Amino acid sequence: MSEHGFAAFCLDKSVGIIATLQPTDRNHADERKRTGFAWKVRLSYQGRKLSTDFWCGTGHATTVAGKVMATPPAVADVLYSLISDRVGDDTTFAEWASDYGYSADSIDAKKTYKACIANGKKLAVFLADDLAVFVEASHDY
Repeated sequence: MSEHGFAAFCLDKSVGIIATLQPTDRNHADERKRTGFAWKVRLSYQGRKLSTDFWCGTGHATTVAGKVMATPPAVADVLYSLISDRVGDDTTFAEWASDYGYSADSIDAKKTYKACIANGKKLAVFLADDLAVFVEASHDY
């Protein structure tokens, strides 16, 4: 399924999204947090809700009269991110760290790994029996 195919799939499945732009610290040491856009996102699907933080880079913005304006994330972007960040139940931290280029001694990497596990569990509850269908539909996004 193409990029547009997954977006159409999400639309067809009536996945809803409400994205609220959050304040960002333009003086933050982390460039991604300094130049990106932080969103609180609430997805809805078949009566279930999932809330998560979502970051977009400057590619998700437009410039109007010299001012950079954040463009809200699309539901397909958020779902694809959650799907691709999922960690399998049988994946150890050491395996995950090696796969993604992190040091297995990094405390920050361990926090990221745990966040991926937690978000994967939230996603599994949110999509329920349709998880595999969404994963398959997202492959070429």
